[in-house]
Amino acid sequence: MLTGSYTLDAGVVVQHRGDWAFKIPPKLYLGLMTRAPEPEGAGGVELQAPGYERQPIEFAPSSPYVPNGVQRNSGQVAFTPNKKWPAVGHAALFDEDGVVLFYGYLVRHPSSVRDDRATFTASAIQLRVHQAAH
Repeated sequence: MLTGSYTLDAGVVVQHRGDWAFKIPPKLYLGLMTRAPEPEGAGGVELQAPGYERQPIEFAPSSPYVPNGVQRNSGQVAFTPNKKWPAVGHAALFDEDGVVLFYGYLVRHPSSVRDDRATFTASAIQLRVHQAAH
């Protein structure tokens, strides 16, 4: 994994699309994926490497509901990779039980700041819940 600044545009897994009662859980964890999950959230491969662990992530406290909208992380999240980490191209948000709720492609942004971490600044991670039309 390259260090630098990243963004993530994460869509909700299939079983929650169109679910008007879906709420973002109070505790979510950001995990890095070497293979993306299927639309249902299964089949992805999470990074397994020395020093890696999911990172807690918080979202703005406005409303746990995200009907047809976007909710963004409220604080920075960072991973400190070592040279043994393989390439990752996706990330997922897990609930406390390790269930994938959101996932998406990682986008790396050029930065003039030299840093040894892979960082997601506040508002760099957005969750999208697309509701079905009535």
